[in-house]
Amino acid sequence: MEAGQIEFRAEPLPPTGGASGADGLLFTIESWARSRDELVDVAYDDLGVAKGAQQAMWTFFCEQVAKRAGGEIEGEVEVLTEREAAP
Repeated sequence: MEAGQIEFRAEPLPPTGGASGADGLLFTIESWARSRDELVDVAYDDLGVAKGAQQAMWTFFCEQVAKRAGGEIEGEVEVLTEREAAP
């Protein structure tokens, strides 16, 4: 449905000084992509179907990363979508 590249990052969070003494990680997925064609654009932007499916997929992926790393997600997974104007 898309073509592009994906970058995964894990960065330490500043110490909170909480009772647990545990430090956290900020896990980020950054994707640069473009839709394959106008039909995908409609499914993503106008209908929101592809966008919802993509958000669910990345949320599940983040949950699995946290689980397999022996951690847990604090709060909700945040998804930010930014669009650039076509050239």
